[in-house]
Amino acid sequence: MRVYQIVIVTLIALRDGRVHYHTRLRMSAWIKKNSASPLFKRNQLVATLSTLLSSEFRNGRWPQFLPEVLSLVQSEDHRTVYAGLLALQELMKIYQYKDKREEPDEIMAKFLPSLHAVVVKVAPMNDYEAGEMVKTAFKIYYKSVQVVEKPLPADMPGMPQDPSEREFHPWWKAKKWAYACLNILFYKWADKRSLKARGPANPAFADMFMEHFAPGILTAYLKQVEQCIAGVWMSPRVKQKLCVFLKDSVNRKITWKLMKPHLEPIVAQFIFPLMCFSDEDEELWQEDSVEFIRKKLDDVMEEFRSPVAAAEDLLFTIVESRTQQTFLPIVTLIQNILATYEKTPLEQRNPRHKDGALKMMSSLSPLMLEDDSPVKDQMEQFIVVHILPELKSPHGFLRARACETILCFDDLQYKNEAVQNEAFQAVLQCMQDPELPVAVFAALALKHFFRVPSIFDAMKQHVQSIMQVLLNLSNQVDLEALANVMDDLVERYAAELTPFATQLGGTLREQFLRIMGEVHNADADEDGMEDKIQAAESLLNTIYTLIVSMDSSPHILAELEAIVAPAIKVVFENNDIDLYPSVVELIEALTYCSKVISPVMWEVFDLLYAALKSTEVDATDYINEFTGCLDNFVSYGKDVFARSSVHQEKLFDVIRTVLGGPYDRFSDEDRCRSAELVECVLMHLKGAVDTYVPPFLEFAFMFLQDPTKSKNRTFRQRMIAIVVNALYYNPIATLTLLEQRGATTAFFQLWFQNLDNFKRVHDKKLCVVTLTTILELPLENMPPTLQGPHWTQLLHGVLKVFESLPSAIEARAELERRMDSDEDDDEVEPEDDKDISGADDALHQEDADDDVLDEEDKYLVYLDAFKESQASRPPGTEDDDELEELEEEDLSMETPLDPIDPYIRMEHTIQTLSTRPDTAPLLAQSLSPDLQAFVQGILKVAGENRAKALKDQQEQQQQQQQQH
Repeated sequence: MRVYQIVIVTLIALRDGRVHYHTRLRMSAWIKKNSASPLFKRNQLVATLSTLLSSEFRNGRWPQFLPEVLSLVQSEDHRTVYAGLLALQELMKIYQYKDKREEPDEIMAKFLPSLHAVVVKVAPMNDYEAGEMVKTAFKIYYKSVQVVEKPLPADMPGMPQDPSEREFHPWWKAKKWAYACLNILFYKWADKRSLKARGPANPAFADMFMEHFAPGILTAYLKQVEQCIAGVWMSPRVKQKLCVFLKDSVNRKITWKLMKPHLEPIVAQFIFPLMCFSDEDEELWQEDSVEFIRKKLDDVMEEFRSPVAAAEDLLFTIVESRTQQTFLPIVTLIQNILATYEKTPLEQRNPRHKDGALKMMSSLSPLMLEDDSPVKDQMEQFIVVHILPELKSPHGFLRARACETILCFDDLQYKNEAVQNEAFQAVLQCMQDPELPVAVFAALALKHFFRVPSIFDAMKQHVQSIMQVLLNLSNQVDLEALANVMDDLVERYAAELTPFATQLGGTLREQFLRIMGEVHNADADEDGMEDKIQAAESLLNTIYTLIVSMDSSPHILAELEAIVAPAIKVVFENNDIDLYPSVVELIEALTYCSKVISPVMWEVFDLLYAALKSTEVDATDYINEFTGCLDNFVSYGKDVFARSSVHQEKLFDVIRTVLGGPYDRFSDEDRCRSAELVECVLMHLKGAVDTYVPPFLEFAFMFLQDPTKSKNRTFRQRMIAIVVNALYYNPIATLTLLEQRGATTAFFQLWFQNLDNFKRVHDKKLCVVTLTTILELPLENMPPTLQGPHWTQLLHGVLKVFESLPSAIEARAELERRMDSDEDDDEVEPEDDKDISGADDALHQEDADDDVLDEEDKYLVYLDAFKESQASRPPGTEDDDELEELEEEDLSMETPLDPIDPYIRMEHTIQTLSTRPDTAPLLAQSLSPDLQAFVQGILKVAGENRAKALKDQQEQQQQQQQQH
């Protein structure tokens, strides 16, 4: 049977979701028959096998697969062995992203001896297929120092002479995987303190590994470093893996002692050359400057595969973890490189050496600027001597490096204002540089000067021209970091950009549409699209900042709304789900700042609903963002909702999707957000949505009546609040519905038991207004379950709310003061910022060779401690913290309750009840002397609040008269 026949048989068999038994037999037989054939079509077989394994093996329908593969791997024929390795590799891939490791670990336990035998047997060989086999074995499980130490001479058979091709040779790939597996072993077993958090703990094996294996591995690695220093070619990925292992070795006592004597050559002859501007950098700069910028600034994967990034990380770790032993020697080494450069005659200087030295200084800048850093006071002079001159260097890459260095030292407190001003002017000049990378790095460095008071004011006259330059750069390079600079500029210079706002909004929109057009027209697997989407998202964020900055200019907001609408439509019409959060945030800002829903935004409302109902993408993952946006449509478009059953039904459908949908599909937070939307509907559309009150109550009781679904206190409070809002909406009708369910008494008991969970001022106002409204009902309109002693309980319930209301009001006022203070602090120099790169207190470490926990280890230990603390909590409280942030005051929240003073409202209720014949006796009987005194306190505050409100009103009228 030929390969294409196997593929067709497989696809047909998979059509109904499973593979027929005979297909598996044919596949097994075909593997055995053709594995040694020169016509063995590996790629087609591997793809087909992967499909079969995902469908069959994981579901227990191919039990003979493992024995068959084991027999292949143990064969004496190399091609048969290779076929077995490929099959095993595909099997392990289906477990790659699974949380549970038991099954793949059991499989590896069976295969490890055979894999080891294969590697030992073929490692001495030099042919191409042997390299492929070793590479595949390492990809199945990382193993063996043999290949790390194996020399790979340039004259090896089949070894390409071109270095760019050489790194893809199977033997160099095999080396890469050999390094990777040793690195992962070291990562897993190197520190007992983080073992428990990383996985099943085995301290005894960790001790044995560190004592007997780790030194040998490090010795092999140090030999490779020596070869690299001697000029032996190594692939970039091998250098990267070397740096990663050395970095981890710094933090372990045993390996650090072994590594420390080699530190000077590691830094000076291994790390330093990697930090220098390279031939590859030069080629990319000249041939594709945009790709150079993207690679240096916006390629996340570079951090995981670049030897330069790994060397930078290694350098920082050495100095941070072993500060007392390494800080001054390494800084002195860098200073000597710079001094040598300056002493060298101009025509003999190597500018790449200065580039590497500056990059090393930039990498260590957080440590150099620590309060107790011995070189902190020298950094301003360092800028003067080594950075300012290079901003005008004839070498473009040095101008770019100088700009980047200024950005890295952005927390430096300049003593001489003239130095900072000179740097600012030079950076402005570099923004006009003909070399695109220089202009981009200068634009990024500019962000530092936004926070300098003297320069902040001086920059105001240049803001529009700076923004134009940024827009031009952004049009050439789709870079998230550039958009962030524009975002910051818009936020800080809103007043200066107001005349330019609509033009700026239009330019940002056009750039966004251009990028999305490229994304939509690209092939599905085309590289760089993720970066473009990130850049597009950053542009949306800048537009958002622009909109928020124009919130006091209604006419500009209206123009921006029309400008931005096409961008919003493009995202929804093309199902660009990755951009939904940013677009929905944009819509929320437009509706909130405008406080009105225009015809354009009603079209957007239809797009929002269509996106949530789409079958092509699942937008309900972002239901939290959508509900906040829909809240604004209800709040500021209530007139349309009140008269449009179509809009009401769409809104109810969204609510029903979450509250009435499958329980496992949505989280409690999703349901809380939807409950808030219910609250918004009932508050703003009084008398217009009677039809939906019964189903709203049904949703609430569906959760409240099931204790397993309402364990979280915040979620329980939100479900209770749905019923409370229904009572606020129409107390008589809602009480009737509660009576029909036989749930009145149970609900009020549950409500009063959870009164303390109504923490926000808004929640307490809701309770006061709803309970006073019920209390004011004529007794004949109240159900029997709320009369007599139950009426007294209602009164006591509302008084209980007032016990905690003052503290809630004060907490909200404190939050408002803090928010105002934070806004004022935006212009302050960031001198109090600490621990920018996790380097805080690094210079206080003891001068010892003991183990050091790096940031990841500390985090893992913290997670383990957190799990233990959670396990020790009292039963029933484990989930309470999950939704704590929903209990916090939302200062942007606007509801019909805002104008209501709860004290004045209670005063009105007391006066009403005390003058009515049917309630006056009940009121008197319900108030003990202590409660009477408490009520008098409420009435006193009501009088004070009324007097203050009157005074404020009079002052406002006087101000208006003076203005006229």
